[in-house]
Amino acid sequence: MKQKDFLHTFKNNKFVFKYIWKLTPRRVLFDLIKNILHTVFFFFEQTYVYKFVIDSIQFKRPFYHVVLYMAALFMGWLILNRGTDLYETYYREKDEMKISKNILFEVYERAAVIDLIHYDKKEFYDDYVLNIKNIKERFFATYNSIISMISAVAGIVLYGGFIISADVFGIVLIFITIIIQYLLNRKSNKINFQRTMDLCPIDRVRNYVKRVFYLGDYASELRMGNISSKFFELNRTTTEDSIKLIKKSAKRLMPIDFINTFVMDNIAFDVIYILYLSYRSLILKVMSYGTIISLIRSQWSFTGSIGSLTSELTRMHENSMYIDKYKEFLAMKPMIKNGSDTLNNEKIEQIELKRVCFSYEKEKPVLNNISLKINKNEKVAFVGHTGAGKTTLSNILLRLYEIDSGEILINNKPIESIRLDSYRSRFSALFQDFYLYSASVKENIALDVTTDEARLAEAIRLSGFEEKFLTFERGADTQLTKEFDNQGVNLSGGEIQKLSLARAIYRDSDVIIMDEPSSALDPIAE
Repeated sequence: MKQKDFLHTFKNNKFVFKYIWKLTPRRVLFDLIKNILHTVFFFFEQTYVYKFVIDSIQFKRPFYHVVLYMAALFMGWLILNRGTDLYETYYREKDEMKISKNILFEVYERAAVIDLIHYDKKEFYDDYVLNIKNIKERFFATYNSIISMISAVAGIVLYGGFIISADVFGIVLIFITIIIQYLLNRKSNKINFQRTMDLCPIDRVRNYVKRVFYLGDYASELRMGNISSKFFELNRTTTEDSIKLIKKSAKRLMPIDFINTFVMDNIAFDVIYILYLSYRSLILKVMSYGTIISLIRSQWSFTGSIGSLTSELTRMHENSMYIDKYKEFLAMKPMIKNGSDTLNNEKIEQIELKRVCFSYEKEKPVLNNISLKINKNEKVAFVGHTGAGKTTLSNILLRLYEIDSGEILINNKPIESIRLDSYRSRFSALFQDFYLYSASVKENIALDVTTDEARLAEAIRLSGFEEKFLTFERGADTQLTKEFDNQGVNLSGGEIQKLSLARAIYRDSDVIIMDEPSSALDPIAE
């Protein structure tokens, strides 16, 4: 790994370690102490015990030495296991939930303020889905890699120190393979990362197909036509594409795994090293029987620790690439300028657009030199064919997009000078694509966890939703949709639109923007 790559990987892994330490230092301390002590006890139980016991027999040491040795091991394991059980029972799940909640909250919080224009970009969806899907697991994987690496270092010190004290050649043989295995593992991790990135857009399509057959929104149309065959085909083709990508990466991984496991592990260590030790013990007679057996077991554990260290280093490099995605996502800066002025108690008297231009893609203008004035109490209709830019113009007035050029004034003030929260609080919007949340009626109307009951009742009455509302046994606390509550209520398209209108009325703002507000209503309701 190049020095620059190594330092970057180290910084990303340090970032994760400090992140988790800040949230749950208890978890970090426990994992460090447990893993290091486990390595130490394992050395004395599974490796050094053979030298101690066999040498005691060979050199006729007192039996009680062996008894004391085994008793000390038993007590050490007993204390470690009881401490582990205590933490696992009372604290681990709580600590993991705290970490998971914080990680996902940061992703959700950033997604809630990212400019709307990003949602029109495929690359954004790929990065966002990748973060939502994998970031929590990658955080824990990175943290676990760090803990495992520290445990591996403890093993290297213990087993390596024992091997050096008894025979130096074993260390030379081991370090020759370390570099080879490290390079092979790093290569395989790059292949795995690229496979994950290539699968991401395919998984996005597969997840969409899953939603089509899972959500009730599509159930009626699926049964009225043959559109389902399209999604069956999409599922088939994306599955085939996934299999092709997996096979392609598997072909590249197979020779790497063969060299890594068979050549380096089986030939280099299990054959050459054991023959060498047997020669020194049986022919030269320069080692005790207990030392030979312990050296063989030390070699296995030492190479295991080395393999674990190299694997964790390369795995940390792979995880670092995901952490980069996470940090890039959180570092996305809003394009919409947030001013410092507030409207305070000032009512919106006039909105003026001067030569406003906007485009989603360069050289493909949607709005071109739009100029108009809207005064207080005026009702203005934007009329045009589908795709003319009516919804885009509404979104620009709501400051959901930043214009390319021109100027928008509120009471002769440039909107860029006004704080976004102050500006948007003066607008209500009934969007063309309106959605219900799996929440109560009052939360769906107020779009808040707190509700003004008088305003809520007035909004329900004026929107025409009152007739349906009066049928709810739990009133405003009635849950909408059955996503989380079997007693929840599913609304018709027209009823949803009336509820959406109640949202706009409840906000009690200076300006109401309605984008096809009656498209789902019957003529009488309209």
